[in-house]
Amino acid sequence: MTVARKPVPQGVEVWRISLDDEELRSQLGEIRLSSDESDRAAKFVRERDRGRFELGRRALRRVLSEYVGCGPAELEFQYAKSGKPSLKDDGTPLQFNLTHCEDLMLVAITSMDAVGIDTERVRNDSDHLKIAERFFASREIQAFRSLPADKQARGFFQCWTRKEAFIKATGAGMSTPLDSFEVSLSPNENAGFLRGGEGWSLRSFEPKEGFVAAVVAPGDDFEIGRIFNL
Repeated sequence: MTVARKPVPQGVEVWRISLDDEELRSQLGEIRLSSDESDRAAKFVRERDRGRFELGRRALRRVLSEYVGCGPAELEFQYAKSGKPSLKDDGTPLQFNLTHCEDLMLVAITSMDAVGIDTERVRNDSDHLKIAERFFASREIQAFRSLPADKQARGFFQCWTRKEAFIKATGAGMSTPLDSFEVSLSPNENAGFLRGGEGWSLRSFEPKEGFVAAVVAPGDDFEIGRIFNL
């Protein structure tokens, strides 16, 4: 049986990776990708996007190998219908999820039954109210409208990442309507479910200046442990 080199946490550990880190790209360059990963990389038209994808997959393999106790290239992945990745059964009680936005990638690791993570950069390049009215629940829309103008962008992306983290944790993907459950979104409120989400807990944090992130895992409570930099 494979023995993990690093204990899989009972809570959630998060790894933070810069996808534009040239030193890291050089360090991980020898990690071999699978044919499926190479095929996916080849579909990117822009070289920067292709480079970020390849570094992200190599970084994911490097992180997971710390817990599984094997070489990064030896890991085998499988994918749910929603696209959520997992490791093929290797005897290690490990669940993971990943997210990336621009040059930032986060990987959540846990020994719980599931985990979901999402991140976004707080920005003002879209009509947040229009998107909220299309996807959010009525109480969330009201909460968003009540925020001061300078807080609305952050509130919107806090709501969005919390919802995305939940549907990623459940593995249901976008088959779960975003208005079928409610989360808090005000910067002054603790992160949590207001409706739906029974049996799950929610945490939010700032992984990098200008970004927000959310993690969802089973149970009434869990802690985000250390945040590692690769």
